[in-house]
Amino acid sequence: MGRAMGILAGVGIALAVAGDATGQERLRPPRAYLDLDLVGADAVGEFGQRVDGGFGGQAAFRLRLTPQAPAFLRVDGGFVVYGYERIGTCYGSPYGCRIGPDVTTTNTVGYMGVGPEIAVEGAIAPYLFGTLGFSYFSTQSSLSGGDPYYDDLFDTRHVSDLVLSTRAGG
Repeated sequence: MGRAMGILAGVGIALAVAGDATGQERLRPPRAYLDLDLVGADAVGEFGQRVDGGFGGQAAFRLRLTPQAPAFLRVDGGFVVYGYERIGTCYGSPYGCRIGPDVTTTNTVGYMGVGPEIAVEGAIAPYLFGTLGFSYFSTQSSLSGGDPYYDDLFDTRHVSDLVLSTRAGG
């Protein structure tokens, strides 16, 4: 079993790094890419003591700087919702809890950045990127009672902050 796995791994590596066979025409790589991703976040430190992880989405547009170079200009952005809470409440007299509004609190982070990316083409395509941009943090609560006309009247933004940010990945 061990020998078979070793042979399989060797063949896989050989195929991944093998060049084009004679007679095959090498296609030009695309000039631009659009990546769409799902994002999971794990809060750490003091922030992690107050909230759980989050979930969201991200998009990245990558433009090749020259036709054959592995250098790209990367523009990306995304959002993560790391907290959502909905609590039913009661009106005061005379309605009580027969007609109950909901208090909904949402915690979000959005980000956007621009920077360089280096990527190697092939069956295995490692890449590195760095961006400079901004991040926006917001905690907002709203009171909703089932009537969309009045729901917008009771929104409160508790905390929000816009900061310069850097990101790196690969």
